[in-house]
Amino acid sequence: PFCVISQIQDITDSKRTVEAFRTAGAHLPRSLEQSELARALLQRRDMIADRWYRAIAGTSFSSLSAAEIRQHLASLIDRMLGLLFADSFEHGQAEEIGVSLVHMHFVQPEALGRTQEIPAQEFAEGLKLEPTAALPPRVGVMLSDLGIGWFRAARKTILADQEQIGLALMAERRQTAQALIRSEERFSKAFQFNPSLMAIISLDDRRYIEV
Repeated sequence: PFCVISQIQDITDSKRTVEAFRTAGAHLPRSLEQSELARALLQRRDMIADRWYRAIAGTSFSSLSAAEIRQHLASLIDRMLGLLFADSFEHGQAEEIGVSLVHMHFVQPEALGRTQEIPAQEFAEGLKLEPTAALPPRVGVMLSDLGIGWFRAARKTILADQEQIGLALMAERRQTAQALIRSEERFSKAFQFNPSLMAIISLDDRRYIEV
């Protein structure tokens, strides 16, 4: 019975692997559909996502919950696997992974560094199970492209945030100036048209400024 259960589990894991690659938009060659490395990495996907989350959680503020971030990271791992095991692999394909990280508002350099570190360690560990000559160069290119996509998106986001902050400061200054003008106008009217005697006196030398 144990052997039967094990075989069923292997078939299920293989189907999940293929589905993950198809979800990532990558074409998986038939020769790799039963890849032990691919299955091992996919089985560890949630563990890798949790480790990835714990590594970047303290680097930035995100409005997403911990569960939502872990779910997004797990989907990014699927996309990474899809790229690594696809028939063709070209520069630029992994940039959207870095963009997705920025969309979760992980825009600090530490978040990028740890993002590149965790998958590299996991993939290197997986290669001990199934040495594959094509994967190490692909991992390097993928992490490089991820960094490029992250940087471009982070720069755009930071500049947009700075612009919004600048506009908010300018609006606040205008409101403050307008409020001061209105206050001075009210005081001037009260001072000029009050039937009672009023005087403005300097506190330093008690000198009359206006009566």
